[in-house]
Amino acid sequence: MSQYRRKLLIAQWFCYKKQFAVTPTATGGRIVRISVNGVVFEDYPTPILLDLISGTRSKVIDYTALDINGFDATRKTYPIKKGEVIDLVFQSTISSAGGCEYHPWHLHGHKFWEITYGPGLYPNGLDKTKVATLPVSRDTTTVYADPPSDNPVEGAGCGWRMVRFVADNPGTWIVHCHIAPHMLMGMMAVFEEAVEELPTLTTTALISYLDRKNTP
Repeated sequence: MSQYRRKLLIAQWFCYKKQFAVTPTATGGRIVRISVNGVVFEDYPTPILLDLISGTRSKVIDYTALDINGFDATRKTYPIKKGEVIDLVFQSTISSAGGCEYHPWHLHGHKFWEITYGPGLYPNGLDKTKVATLPVSRDTTTVYADPPSDNPVEGAGCGWRMVRFVADNPGTWIVHCHIAPHMLMGMMAVFEEAVEELPTLTTTALISYLDRKNTP
């Protein structure tokens, strides 16, 4: 299996979104959301894994169209090639209220290795002497609050952590903050991994397969 090494930055940002409720909120008719690289997660109309398998979603990905953080704005996912070695950087930022919170990040479909971490904004504090020589394999890691100064400003980095995993499990996998309210506020993203390896089934065959799986 050929391997490619690529770095993906997953940065958390607090933001506001218009509140559609009639009753104004404390923020003047807005609700606080949390975005990942400026994108607040929204549920897909249908499960994208089923769309890929049924053939209603294309498995052809234009990797030249990805933004600097690896996000595909059309597919609304982070596509990953088969065999890539992904260095995933979780970045925390200071909220509009001036707070810096800790965030436990969880990745589905993989175990990763914790590599290193630092204060403020990545790569601030990146010290090769602190890179783990015997990294721990796990599926959840925590970015602890580590602001750069005593007078933090909104949007400034306040701690980061780098982990590494190998793209060896084709499918669609979410990565999210394990604090449930944060996840529901939009702190989540989807990796589309080696989707060209997924099978294609007709709708009839797919329904038959799911029916068999759900039969007691």
